[in-house]
Amino acid sequence: MITYQYPKCTQIPGVNEINREDFHKMMLHRVNDYYQIKYACLLMNNECYAIYPNGVQYSRRRMTQLYGTEMTNIIFEFGNKFNELKLNNQEHALLFPINVCNEDETLEDQETIRSIRVCYLYALYTQMCTTRKKEDAEILFEQLSTVLELLKPLNAMYEESNGNFLVPKTD
Repeated sequence: MITYQYPKCTQIPGVNEINREDFHKMMLHRVNDYYQIKYACLLMNNECYAIYPNGVQYSRRRMTQLYGTEMTNIIFEFGNKFNELKLNNQEHALLFPINVCNEDETLEDQETIRSIRVCYLYALYTQMCTTRKKEDAEILFEQLSTVLELLKPLNAMYEESNGNFLVPKTD
């Protein structure tokens, strides 16, 4: 997963300001978030509708076999609550840079990462205000913040079970 996402994430505006070591750590710690945000739309009616390239459904039953019941339940809780927000494509696109720049005590340059995150949060809020009344945008923004908090325990479980992934180094 990381090898696939790494080149795409280097294209996110602002990432070039983050030192390489911090960026590698961020990718390692947030790769699961990307997939949860991107594919939440495939979690409906208590089932997963993702299909493997070989045509096999990546069902809830299969997820439970791979990740266990607790992690699968949190994945579905996140997916259900995320889908209820009904974000538009522009809002959805801003989420990964926001989430990848979450606070992380293991990173050296906290200020740069915090600054990048604030810029993306402002862009997201502005986008929400362009398509909704200000009051509705404020409510949605708060709801989204709450839903994104569900990724923290999920991420911890994911790292615990898959913590030995290596992030490719680039020059």
